[in-house]
Amino acid sequence: MWVTEADEAKFPSLKAGDAYYITTSVMNDNGLTWDIVVVQKVACLAGYFANNETLLCEECVSPFWSGGNAPVVCDQCIKDYFYKTKSASCKKCPDGALCDGATPESKMDIQEGYWRSSKTSSNVYECPLGVTSCAGGNISKSNGYCNEGYEG
Repeated sequence: MWVTEADEAKFPSLKAGDAYYITTSVMNDNGLTWDIVVVQKVACLAGYFANNETLLCEECVSPFWSGGNAPVVCDQCIKDYFYKTKSASCKKCPDGALCDGATPESKMDIQEGYWRSSKTSSNVYECPLGVTSCAGGNISKSNGYCNEGYEG
């Protein structure tokens, strides 16, 4: 069972999106019927995901990865790959970039001496003037990847 927001409202100890095993048994005792419900959270290790049909932990297929704690999909990648959000795929880290697997393409860091045209581009280019002109990092700076005094 996957916990919904309605379940979370009724049972504050549950968190929406989590997966739980639920078993129910009925016990008759002196004319009374008792429903006994056992709830156990599904907790998968890093590199595994909780299958939404079986609620069993299944291993992510490389180069996909997960951070653990019962994710429903493997939405990260192994080291030296980056997660391409638009296609939900793992791509090999290009030369000149730094990829830890968990960082999406839009936040990929670029090494000094390299640049890329936009935060959605996986094409990384070597700077003609090397580290003198290209600072690397990520494109969130106002002058992109350029060192002070350079533009491009």
